[in-house]
Amino acid sequence: MEEKVDEYHRFLEDVLRPQLEVRERELAAVRAEEAAVGRVEETLATLVDRRMGSLETVVDMGAGCGMRAEVESVSKVFVHVGLGFHVEMTLPEAQAWAVARREVIAADLDRRIRAVAETRAHIRVAMATIRELREPTVPED
Repeated sequence: MEEKVDEYHRFLEDVLRPQLEVRERELAAVRAEEAAVGRVEETLATLVDRRMGSLETVVDMGAGCGMRAEVESVSKVFVHVGLGFHVEMTLPEAQAWAVARREVIAADLDRRIRAVAETRAHIRVAMATIRELREPTVPED
């Protein structure tokens, strides 16, 4: 019986717990991407609502340094669409892209939330099984 307990314990520690850590990290990354797209949507909405023709801003140069910059026209923006690619879009196109991206992220977020919940459920079942194997119940007559 102790062999079976050790087998379940190894499965719990070697497979399920590391799997949960990976899935939780992936979920956190998708949530961070969702927040980034939300910030992009807000920025685009501000540019459209204020009908800004030009813009002064500070551009991050890295290592905590910034540089003042003037954008002569904000009628088009470059949007990072993934894999290192940036696409020039008009503001309405960029807003449509952000909405579509948010929908994709929402579906991915739902899938990853379910995966984390599933792994947590597997951990609970494995722990309950270990408890039952260690403390077998005696059937009543």
